[in-house]
Amino acid sequence: MNKQIGLFLVIFFFFACSSKQKEILDGVERIPIQTDIPASDITSFVDKIEIVPLETTDSSLVNGYYKILYDDTMNLYLIYNREQVVMAFTGDGKFVGSSKSMRGNGPQEYNMVLDVNFNPFLEGIDLLNPYGTIYTYTPTFEKLIAKRTVRPEFFYNSLLALNENEYLFTIPAFWVGEEICHTNMASNKEMILPYSGTISAAISMQKRSFYKKSNAIYFIPNELNYYIYQFDEAGMNLVPTIRSERNPLSFN
Repeated sequence: MNKQIGLFLVIFFFFACSSKQKEILDGVERIPIQTDIPASDITSFVDKIEIVPLETTDSSLVNGYYKILYDDTMNLYLIYNREQVVMAFTGDGKFVGSSKSMRGNGPQEYNMVLDVNFNPFLEGIDLLNPYGTIYTYTPTFEKLIAKRTVRPEFFYNSLLALNENEYLFTIPAFWVGEEICHTNMASNKEMILPYSGTISAAISMQKRSFYKKSNAIYFIPNELNYYIYQFDEAGMNLVPTIRSERNPLSFN
């Protein structure tokens, strides 16, 4: 059975604030966000809206989801559903593959996933389990490209590949405080990158922590926080880039 379902409303959602709303102080862009006043013009905060019809089959019907991701380098959408199955679609909505066939206890199969993300360096899709193992599959999920394991003291709950060997990981803040981890999988070396501004701790598999825009990498804490951070690869630290002046930020 082949059919098309056309949903998936917002696929690019970013700040489009006017220059009057922005203030730069100490290198940090400050945005006065007023959540108590409804916006009359959607273009004041939405940059672009696209509707992409998804071509689905019996094996790729979307039944609830945690995350929807898009990568312009690979021109792929990923849908991570409540059953911890990942489905891949091309930029124009053509079905590519599903991880359901790789779910199990075999040597090339995964059993549980906390996060999923693109890995353009290996031309694959990364799945992270609670024990620090990263399964990298082809977009069709017909082949396991790599399987690598790190041994964190506390489990990682989201990831971003920086290159073939280096990753950024988040750690639940109620265990370790305000920090993320940079890990080199080849040398097994870890570096802790601290941040600040947390109002209250939280944990959710539905939240996306890392964003890439052009060549910049941004980190949005899983907790309620006043800042959006930019990852400085040369200095190996997190730099506060955007601050909400009125309300702490929490993006889902």
